[in-house]
Amino acid sequence: MITAASYDLIGPNKSAVGDTVTFTAYLNSQPMEKAQMKVIKPDGSVDFLEADSSGQISFNLTQQGTYFVHLLVKDKAAKTSSVVSLPKTTFGIPVSLEVLAGTGLLLVFLVTVAGVLAYLVYYFFGGKAKIKKRRR
Repeated sequence: MITAASYDLIGPNKSAVGDTVTFTAYLNSQPMEKAQMKVIKPDGSVDFLEADSSGQISFNLTQQGTYFVHLLVKDKAAKTSSVVSLPKTTFGIPVSLEVLAGTGLLLVFLVTVAGVLAYLVYYFFGGKAKIKKRRR
């Protein structure tokens, strides 16, 4: 019985401008040595790269936007993946609500803001302001 080849291409889906990302090509769950890959940058320019003995390629994210990585077999895309390159802040951290939501920091931030607003509303329109007036 002949089984069809199973290709896979694994890499990050988000990173930041200036970072180096690594993609690994697999054939039947084994690293694909000397795999041919095509990288299409956000501006449309194309680079062709050859994987090392571990099936890996690495490249620098020089532009903001989406990079498409194609694993080529007989000059045709057998598998495609992508990585979104986000801008960095002054602290070198990529900024995106999706990134914040993925780490849970967005929820913590929103709960903190809601708590502060609730306290301010209570202080100025409820509790302490009315209590001070009654004591006079």
